[in-house]
Amino acid sequence: MDEISMIQKEHWTIQSILRELKKELVSLVQDESVDKVMWSICLAFIKENIIGIHHVKEEEAIRAYKIEGKYGELIESIKERHELIACHYERLVEFWNWYQNGHALARFNVMEEGESLILLMEVSMAMEEKLFDLTRGKCIVQ
Repeated sequence: MDEISMIQKEHWTIQSILRELKKELVSLVQDESVDKVMWSICLAFIKENIIGIHHVKEEEAIRAYKIEGKYGELIESIKERHELIACHYERLVEFWNWYQNGHALARFNVMEEGESLILLMEVSMAMEEKLFDLTRGKCIVQ
């Protein structure tokens, strides 16, 4: 399996994690609680697998395919989104810790940061898949 196919399969796993994170955010809105085990799994996966490994793989694939010149703006936008995802992740964890330490209003910050993180990740994956399909000569946008 080539690197690009592996990245696309990883996106399917990431989408599953994002669905679980969304469920927990809905639960936080409705019940003011989450399944702490699932919440921890989602956050750990984002930090260790997505930010720590997956984004590095994508940036290496971009360099390996030497596509920076032709799609420079798209690539810069993807790199910026990777940085934003890491930033929103850190803020989500910070607000979560405040909420766990008794700051009830931090729950709203957790919900906002969680939604922002999910949206950024979904947009980032769509852009990456467009880029990698472009490098294969198969544009997904007709």
